[in-house]
Amino acid sequence: MSVRAPNGGGALVAGAVTQAMALGAGLAALAAARVGWEVAAALRDGDVAVDVGYTTESNGLLVWFSAEPAELARLAAALADHRPSLAAERLELWLERPSLRVVP
Repeated sequence: MSVRAPNGGGALVAGAVTQAMALGAGLAALAAARVGWEVAAALRDGDVAVDVGYTTESNGLLVWFSAEPAELARLAAALADHRPSLAAERLELWLERPSLRVVP
């Protein structure tokens, strides 16, 4: 998915897709909603094209962003609560599904 969000519309779509993918990967509803809104807000504040991609793993979701280096730095600051990492010229967020502990 490629997002250019001068009016916020593309950012809202990317946020909704992020939320849906997070739910599908097993994150709790509130956690998925939070990350969806935070991704939308981060993208809404930019003015260059950003590619957003998703990879579902057995224990969570990888969200990645590809854009110009300055835009990746801005996104990293905006999404700092999720401890993003730069890897292969893209910014990655790892959203881990919490493991459930059995209580006897």
